Amino acid sequence: MIVFNAMRKERPGQPIDLSDADITGFQLAGIDLRNADLRQTNFRDVDLSGADFRGAKLDEARFVNCTLDGTLFDGNKDVAEFVQDK
Repeated sequence: MIVFNAMRKERPGQPIDLSDADITGFQLAGIDLRNADLRQTNFRDVDLSGADFRGAKLDEARFVNCTLDGTLFDGNKDVAEFVQDK
């Protein structure tokens, strides 16, 4: 999460672009991903509790076995895929 916070500090007002990324096994609880470009991003086994995805681009993003308790989405949630395969 330190990297994401550093990116936000270095580029204030600019959205983070993690499109097409594979993010596996990270502890990202409480991360601020507002307005981030997360199109076709694969999240697997990631703790995203309390994360903020409002305004993020989630087209074809996949959340597999992720913890999403208290995660904030807006209408963008409809374009993502959520899978629990455990």
